[in-house]
Amino acid sequence: MLFFFLICGLFWFVSVKIVSYVDTVDSDFFSFWLSGKVIQKGLSPYNEQVWIEGHYIYDADWVSDKAFLYPIYLALFMIPISHFELNISYGIWVWFSQLLIFLCGFYLIISTLSHRSRYFLFPIFAGIILFRPLFPLLLNGQIAALLLFILVLSLYLIKKHLDFLGGLTLSLLSIKPNIAIPLLFFISIYLLATKRYQFLLGIVVGLLSLFFLAWMAQPDWFIDYFYVLVSKQTGTFGYSPSIWGIVFLITRGKIESTITISIFFCFIVLIYYIRSILINKEQDPFQAISLSIAIAVFITPYIWPYDQIILIVPIIFIIANLIKKRFPYLFCATFFLLIDLFSLIILLYSQQLQKENLQALIPMTLIIFLFILTSPEIRNPIQQVTKTQS
Repeated sequence: MLFFFLICGLFWFVSVKIVSYVDTVDSDFFSFWLSGKVIQKGLSPYNEQVWIEGHYIYDADWVSDKAFLYPIYLALFMIPISHFELNISYGIWVWFSQLLIFLCGFYLIISTLSHRSRYFLFPIFAGIILFRPLFPLLLNGQIAALLLFILVLSLYLIKKHLDFLGGLTLSLLSIKPNIAIPLLFFISIYLLATKRYQFLLGIVVGLLSLFFLAWMAQPDWFIDYFYVLVSKQTGTFGYSPSIWGIVFLITRGKIESTITISIFFCFIVLIYYIRSILINKEQDPFQAISLSIAIAVFITPYIWPYDQIILIVPIIFIIANLIKKRFPYLFCATFFLLIDLFSLIILLYSQQLQKENLQALIPMTLIIFLFILTSPEIRNPIQQVTKTQS
């Protein structure tokens, strides 16, 4: 218990330092905070005039977008924290984000590695601390840590055989549609193939409940929000660290070629995913969700590096499988750090390009590892050599 309080104190210290360093009124968190202010006054965060005026009222020098980029129910969830002053709210949010990431990492390590977890706690947490998405997430006050928590909580509920509640929880991912849509699509394929209808029902009921809540707040919100999404996607197309961004970079900005090639690759990934599900319908939900996360991050047309914090789930799943297949301890223990090193190399090269597109190589690498490790035809080379010699 003392250790937990020390960790919380350390997180608060980091939060205070970040708040003193960042111009909070020009951060991403300001949009979330402002949305809570706007919605509680009965105004629409998708109204361009209202949104821009809100920036001017609080002396924001930078108006990143002409409207709120998220579903209106996220604005409703932000009402409580928007009652505090911006700096205090920002500090609370950064502290909360750190706590969620810590709890998620701790649970994943303990639940997947069990009695061996004490040998891997330090190197995995070192990997999490040095994981590149963590820094822009905290400095911008983004909500990706909340997405990670939703995913891990859902896994916990599934493990406790509470499928309906797990699906209900997973529906909350829709606060960030660019990730939720591909992720829920792939998870739904797994649920249908394995006949986990209670889980699927929970997702449907959760989504309908959220949309009903939004409709109660502002009946015409979805149409306004749709136009906001289309405008944002059009203005940022080809600059995201996903397959779309990589192809856009390779084709030197040719939009038609980017769309055609990216859709083709997405189709190939979908086929391999369905094949992996059909080959092993009894696979653990942790495996299916880990693969779904990596694929969703890789194929979504709109994403930024801080959203990749949810890749903590598949990375820890890969480490657990490497250990299970009896790969060398040093490789298993340093796997997360190797991912960090790879990410750093990508960052250094990306700075020369002045684009983040190549960060998509991280989820692509994880997808390859997941397909290899979870394939029934693949065995650990060390085990194969030992078996041959015997």
